[in-house]
Amino acid sequence: MAAMQNAADAVHASIALEEKISVDATAAERISALTKKRHVMVVKNISSKRYVLYEKVEETPKDLFLSFMPHDGNNIQFLPGMFVMIGGIDSQGKTFPKRAFSVASEPSSNNIDVLAIKEPHNRPSHFIEAEVGDVFIIEGPHGKFTIDQPNSKMLFVAGGTGYAPFRSALREILRNGSGGNADIHLLWSLKHTEEIARREELASMIKSIRGLSVTITITRSDEGTQEFQPEAWKREAGRINADMLRRDVPDAAERAAYICGSNDFGKSVEAALLSVGTPKEKIKKDIWG
Repeated sequence: MAAMQNAADAVHASIALEEKISVDATAAERISALTKKRHVMVVKNISSKRYVLYEKVEETPKDLFLSFMPHDGNNIQFLPGMFVMIGGIDSQGKTFPKRAFSVASEPSSNNIDVLAIKEPHNRPSHFIEAEVGDVFIIEGPHGKFTIDQPNSKMLFVAGGTGYAPFRSALREILRNGSGGNADIHLLWSLKHTEEIARREELASMIKSIRGLSVTITITRSDEGTQEFQPEAWKREAGRINADMLRRDVPDAAERAAYICGSNDFGKSVEAALLSVGTPKEKIKKDIWG
C-alpha cells in the first residue's frame, strides 16, 4: 500500500483535475422515490474524483478485471446498473481519454470495479499498459439502467462484459444478506467458456443466494479448455432466442428483464423476450456499440 500511495502522490502534480459536481435531476428524483420503499444509498450528484488502480487481473483471454480505490477514501455513490467515465494521466504522463464502464462492484463497497475488454473495436485498450498505482479520474455515476426491484422476479441477460452491472447487483444482495428474498435468473451469453469472468465467485454466489439460478450459453465451438462447472450453472449452446427462454426461463413473461450488452445483442434479446410474452414496459436495456 505504501508503494502504491507513493506512486499516486508522484503523479498528482501531473493531473489536471477539473472539479465539477452537477446534479443529475432525473437520477436524483428516481432514487429519492426508491428510498421511500427501502434503504438505499442516496445518489444525488455526479462528481469527478481521483482513484488509484489498486488491482489489475488478466481475467480472461479477452478481458481485464480492474479495481480502483478512491484517493480520499470516499467512494462515488451509485446504484447497481450505473456506469462511470474513467480517464486520466498515468505515472509516465500518458493520457487516458475518458471511456464509459458499467460498475461491477457493489454500492456498499469502497472501490470501483470494472471489466474492460482488452481490444474494444479491435483497438488495444489503454488499460493494457496501465499499472497498479496509476491514478485515474473517475466521473459519475451516470445512467438510468438501475436495478431497483430487489424483491421482484428478475431476469438478468448479459452479453460478454455486460455481466458487470449484474455482478454489482448480486454482490450487493449477498452483502446485505437479502438473498433469501431473491428470485433471479442470470442468462449469460459468451463465445467461449474461458471467457467466464470471476467464475469461482459466481459459483459461490449461486450457493449463497438461495433464489439465484444461472444459465451460460456458449455461441462458438468450444475446445473445453476450462472446466464448465455444470454443478453450479446450466449450460446452453448458441445465441439467446425464444426457444432458449422457454427452456430455461419458462416464466420469463412474469419477470422484470434487464439486458446489458452490445446493440445487436440487446435488440435480439428484446425481440426474443417480446415473443415469449414479456411486456415491453418490463424490459430495461443498457446497450452500446
